[in-house]
Amino acid sequence: MLNVMPKIDENQYIGEQEFVKYIKDRVEIQLLNGNFMVGFESVKYIYSRLPQLKYIVLHLPERFVDIAFLHSCYKYEMQFIKLIVECIKYTCDKDLYIDILFHGRTNYLNFEDIGGIEFLEYITRLVRDTKVGFLIENSLYDPCIKDFDRDIIVKILDNFKSEKLSMCLDICHLQASESFMKCDISLTKEQIKRIKNIHFSMTVDNDGYRDKERTHGRVHDTLESLKKDLEYLEKKGIKLKKVNLVTEINEEDYQNRPDMIKELKLFDSIIV
Repeated sequence: MLNVMPKIDENQYIGEQEFVKYIKDRVEIQLLNGNFMVGFESVKYIYSRLPQLKYIVLHLPERFVDIAFLHSCYKYEMQFIKLIVECIKYTCDKDLYIDILFHGRTNYLNFEDIGGIEFLEYITRLVRDTKVGFLIENSLYDPCIKDFDRDIIVKILDNFKSEKLSMCLDICHLQASESFMKCDISLTKEQIKRIKNIHFSMTVDNDGYRDKERTHGRVHDTLESLKKDLEYLEKKGIKLKKVNLVTEINEEDYQNRPDMIKELKLFDSIIV
């Protein structure tokens, strides 16, 4: 079976919404508050409403999602470290695993210059022998970088080996980058090996970067388009049954999430 994992946010009321029945033992939660501890209190509430959860991904707020920014801004670096410690404490007596997700957006050489690799070494040592880990997600490709193998995600995964740092591949970011660059972008062996989760959605009209509101991360319009994207991932070398497919859907109603429900129903119609 495919491991399909819904995505909600920290402000999500958990009640009679239809999507709740699709949340089994895993979920991703988008943090929104600039105070990570306030956001984590909301995560605790969600867990109290969904005690069957065994695995939670905490997606850092958009403004603070770049790991280079977090490390270069003392105020938010301290908040980030405090969040890590709270996750360790919270999971220590529970059958629950948490991954904290951040992006890699800056130039890799700049990341090295600010001590980024040493920071990764520090936070992965911090969570050693705990139920907490990290995911690094690909962003839209930087056209200022001439060679794909110098992309920050590629370089970090090649140069920093740790079982506590895996990858979340965002299919829309990858497809939008291919459309923008007008070429196919291959995944490296290390990327394929380290992919744990995939943010899964439709990139409408092969865009995803120009008309972002309409075309970026939308619900698949047909079962055929969903299957086409699954085949796309398989052609990239990904073993779909070994990863979590996270329904990260941009939509207008985030309390009831009707588009995510459509996406989940499409997955339900697939016999695998």
